[in-house]
Amino acid sequence: VLLGNYDSPPKFNTEIGTSITHNGFLLFSADTGTGYELHSTDGTVAGTSIVQDIFSGTTGSNPSQFIISGGDVIFTATAAASGTELYKITYNSGGPTVSIITDLWNGNQNGVAGNIGPLAYGQGVLFIGENSTTGAEIWTTDGTAQGTVCFLDLTNTSYGGMNPMFIIDGK
Repeated sequence: VLLGNYDSPPKFNTEIGTSITHNGFLLFSADTGTGYELHSTDGTVAGTSIVQDIFSGTTGSNPSQFIISGGDVIFTATAAASGTELYKITYNSGGPTVSIITDLWNGNQNGVAGNIGPLAYGQGVLFIGENSTTGAEIWTTDGTAQGTVCFLDLTNTSYGGMNPMFIIDGK
């Protein structure tokens, strides 16, 4: 089924990390006039729609860095009120819903490095998080606000010890 192409609506985000399959659906980033937002498809035109407009208006939340951990899909997205943070997709009888896990850096400051993908381990996720207390450090989440904590604070300062880095082959 041809849902669209890169040049005509919907415009698909073709960058690496902007789609994932889960629970029989393809979750992907596409722009249907509201900026790049989270969409879902079961492979049919009728089964294809926007899941949620996270950044209202035409700016787009640019959902990316999708990862599966503990059966949940966790990804980064940007909203006007919270900046870039981790989000989680949950499934219920009405279909997939999206919620922010926690706003690490309260307000519109980015709490998650946008250029470093989260890394699944066991039933959790490691990621580079940042707030005004720790700066940029290694954080972990189990997909809940209560289970999101600083995993390793390298400097004990508000400047942080983790300059953005990248992971090659999981290392």
